[in-house]
Amino acid sequence: MLALDDSREFYAAREAFLSDGLVPPAGVVRPVIFDSWHRSKLYGLDANGVNGVRVVGGSLEDRQLVRASKPLVDRYRAGMWDFPSALMFTDEVGTILEHRVNDPKFARRLDARNIAPGFSLAENSVGTCAAGISLETGKNALVLGAEHFPTSGSSLASASAVIHHPITHRMIGTVALSCAVREASPLMLSWLEDQADKIERSILDSASAREQQLLTAFMSESHDIRNPVICLNERTVISNAAAARLIANVDQTLLWELAAESVRLGRSGSFEVMLPDSGTLVEVHCKPIARGDDVVGATLRLKNGPSRSTQLKVSCPPLSPRESVILPRLAGQSIAWLEFCRQLRLALDDRKAILLIGGPGSGKTSVLTELARTYQSDGEVALIDLDPTSDHREQIASALTGAGPIIVDNLHMCRGFGVRQLSDVLRGTSSSAQVIAAMLWNDSSDGCLSADDFGVWPGVVIQIPQLKDRIGDLPLLLDSLTSKRVASGMRPVWTAEAVQTLGRVAWSANVASLAKIVTSMIRRHAGPYIRRDDLPSEVLALAGRRPLYGLEYSEVQAIIQALKASDGNKSLAAEKLGIARSTLYRKVRALGIDLSGSTY
Repeated sequence: MLALDDSREFYAAREAFLSDGLVPPAGVVRPVIFDSWHRSKLYGLDANGVNGVRVVGGSLEDRQLVRASKPLVDRYRAGMWDFPSALMFTDEVGTILEHRVNDPKFARRLDARNIAPGFSLAENSVGTCAAGISLETGKNALVLGAEHFPTSGSSLASASAVIHHPITHRMIGTVALSCAVREASPLMLSWLEDQADKIERSILDSASAREQQLLTAFMSESHDIRNPVICLNERTVISNAAAARLIANVDQTLLWELAAESVRLGRSGSFEVMLPDSGTLVEVHCKPIARGDDVVGATLRLKNGPSRSTQLKVSCPPLSPRESVILPRLAGQSIAWLEFCRQLRLALDDRKAILLIGGPGSGKTSVLTELARTYQSDGEVALIDLDPTSDHREQIASALTGAGPIIVDNLHMCRGFGVRQLSDVLRGTSSSAQVIAAMLWNDSSDGCLSADDFGVWPGVVIQIPQLKDRIGDLPLLLDSLTSKRVASGMRPVWTAEAVQTLGRVAWSANVASLAKIVTSMIRRHAGPYIRRDDLPSEVLALAGRRPLYGLEYSEVQAIIQALKASDGNKSLAAEKLGIARSTLYRKVRALGIDLSGSTY
């Protein structure tokens, strides 16, 4: 068992820090613990009311980590630890991907604190704990009893080890063990360190041939460490130190979207990216990485250009595939959008019944409107917009007696007439009319409708890509949305740093959310350019480099608004916020607010 310092001096130091912010005397609290306490207070956490926060998302690396950890889970299930405990795996931001608890009572105890898959163990969510410290410091950690920031953790012990991706060497998560503090053992940490090593080896062994090819290309291209080089595909990014320093604040999803155009064409190209922290324009030369006839990724060589404000510019050969012509009035050239158009073209050519599904604001009605416009130029088309107050069976049955296409919008609106009912109608008719329907749906849709319901559809189901999957279309979408609202001679230009900032926001209503921002900016902004600093403070807060939880979002907004109102004067901003200037600087660092590229 581990000895826990339960001296009065320790508890007095903890209470003095929590209540008055006093620094503990030397030697009373371990430095790594005090640093974590300090960060927890900066996040605005209350030691008496901390619970895990649910987060969303997931990546390919998360799935790799879960797969690689399966043997460890099996060994844990076999009873390696014979006292009540929980084994957990988190991703690189602290989200619990999977956990196993070997005791029902202990499981209920953790559930009461939201320590479960889908919730966060990051310091900015639950305060000081082993996994949170590992994620902040990149080092393995052990936390005992009242060393935890939340009071509810004072009877627990937690240990964690960092897991790195064996190819990119980037931290991808942690493996952690939690138990009652009286059961804590020094073997916990050494066992977790050994398991982390085994997980990393498992990930390396299971790395695909494409990733191995990517690594081979990187090794052959990065002989001179002074030249910034990146090798990447949709799943993996490998860079040398020079490139990592240069693109630290560039959204890597956007970088891949731009490189993917060159990969898709199978030939070299170039594009320019604005660095958000300095305004420097970087020229990126892109070369596909091929394995036989298969293109597995791209090599990017970066070169600094002159510092200027410009629109994001892609100089890859222009794309003009047949698929992009099918919806000529809708902006889009990304891989995800062109794939959607390709599927739509094939279904239209085959005259199959088409069901378009997508999240809120993804463009379902816009796609139907564009298709209706095309059909109306050729002849008669039946347009049916469903609403919950009417029974549209007779209207659809009547339309099926004609030969023209039938376009049905808002199929999700009618409780008594949905996918299954329309499917039954179509299967019961001999009409040759093509039906194109659209409805709201995504993986987290509420209600009883599941993906299995689409199996009854007598045609093809095509999902409209969400905005997060077509970040490369942002410049085109912004230009299109702006042109619809402003006369051509007065149209402002969205700068590259503004585009990149918008690309880091998770837009809940997809293109519809983007349209609201465009409308807001046109109303409130005058000038030829819309720059990053012109964007609303809530957008800048959402575009932070890490997820924001609890009070953090409001805190970031307040800080940015105060800085804007003070023209960037930190002392005046701190005075407006009612805090010391040094406290403002600490909060800016803790919350990840980037002020280097801002002029207020």
